[in-house]
Amino acid sequence: MAEEAAAAATAQKSIHKKVYLVNCGCFNPPHYLHLRIMELARDYCLSLGADVVGGCISPTNDAYVKKGLLSSDHRLAMCKIAVKDSAWMTCSDFELQFKEYCHTVTVLRHHKEQRSTPGNEVIPMLVCGADLLDSFNRPGCWNEDHMHEILGNYGVLCIERPGSDVSRFENYPILKAHWNNVHIVRTDAANELSSTVVRNNAAAGRSNKYLICDELIAYIAEHKLYTFQ
Repeated sequence: MAEEAAAAATAQKSIHKKVYLVNCGCFNPPHYLHLRIMELARDYCLSLGADVVGGCISPTNDAYVKKGLLSSDHRLAMCKIAVKDSAWMTCSDFELQFKEYCHTVTVLRHHKEQRSTPGNEVIPMLVCGADLLDSFNRPGCWNEDHMHEILGNYGVLCIERPGSDVSRFENYPILKAHWNNVHIVRTDAANELSSTVVRNNAAAGRSNKYLICDELIAYIAEHKLYTFQ
């Protein structure tokens, strides 16, 4: 049933001609799954005939308050390490240029302005997990005008786990109004990797090998990060 729901969710979808993929988050720290979902989103867009001109991970700035969140300087440095070997993906420091919280819609506007030229429009698309898409239906979590702009002008690529029921999304009023711009991308393997797992391993002295790259492991050890856990 879940697979049938996923097929129905993506049936008859169209996509912008040229897209740029944006993954916003804390990245505290970035790990392989953050990068893997970008690859899945890229493959999905290519399968629909889109030209994926690039993509980025965009760490939040220090105005975003969350327990245990490292400074943006460390998170930016780790994001740069994480994407250094990618042929198409980069790390954006755009959000860090603001002292106040930078809204997701502002990030998408920026990347459209930076990459579009007259006669050559590039549309940024937001790559996210199901938890973020669920938050669109949570009262007070998002500015309603921002949601309409994100969904109507840019679009969302939601990476859903195997076996999950995606049918609920189509019943959310805000998503239903822009359903053609809501793309459900199936993962190719179950994965419960999270930044919390990486932080807990670092705090306990356990190995993070094959969860993050070796250079990131060395960076965390060198700077004695996550010892507060």
